[in-house]
Formats: sequence, C-alpha cells, structure tokens
Amino acid sequence: MTAALARLEEEAKRAEAVGDPMADVLRAFSDAIVSMEENRQPVPVEEIRRAANQAFRSATAGVVKAINWRTTMATSIAVVALCLASFVGGYVFHGNQQMVAGVSAGAQECRDQGGGTLCYIPIWSKLPPHS
Repeated sequence: MTAALARLEEEAKRAEAVGDPMADVLRAFSDAIVSMEENRQPVPVEEIRRAANQAFRSATAGVVKAINWRTTMATSIAVVALCLASFVGGYVFHGNQQMVAGVSAGAQECRDQGGGTLCYIPIWSKLPPHS
C-alpha cells in the first residue's frame, strides 16, 4: 500500500467517523487506487467517471438531507422579522407623514446663508391642469 493510499484511507475513515458526506468520495478514490494497484493496468476513464458520479450523487444526497423544514422555517421567520423591524423603524424615525415626490418646476435656485450655500429645487406639489 502506498503512502498516498494510506493517507486517503485515513481521511476516509475520519470523514466516516464524523458523518461527512465526502467520505463516499474519498472511499471511491481509495477503491480506484486499490483497483489500479491490483491490476497494474490503467483504469478506464469510464470507470473513473462512474465512480466519481456515484460518489458525487451520494455526497449530494447528504447535503440535501441537511436542508430540512426547520432550516426553511427559521429562514422564513427571519425574513418576516426583518420586514417587520424595517416597517417599525421607518414609522418611528419618519412618523405618519405622507411622502410626496414632485416634478421639477424650474431651475435650482441657490443663495449664500450662514457661511454655506442653501439651494431650493422648485417642484410641483400639485400639477396644473393640462391645456
């Protein structure tokens, strides 16, 4: 057994011990190396792809199992709480005032005041009737 194979076996055992979904991937690579050493012939590319695909499917299933209804519910509650907090924060800081967006009615007018420059942008608060 080569040193690389021994290290791969050790990592596969560690991954299996902690329930890591990548354990199957490591085990598949280890099996492929053992097969190559036993046969002393190159493993066909199709066999390597098949082993990698099988290991990937197995690892993916573990990840999907980790996403459960509790995670989905906790995320949903967090989103609703964030929306509610945003609404309350906006009401507290802004108050119950109506916001009006206006249409520009002319050029910006500026004047010096108190050591700075104060500018007014005239807007229509109520549009005139169409002619």
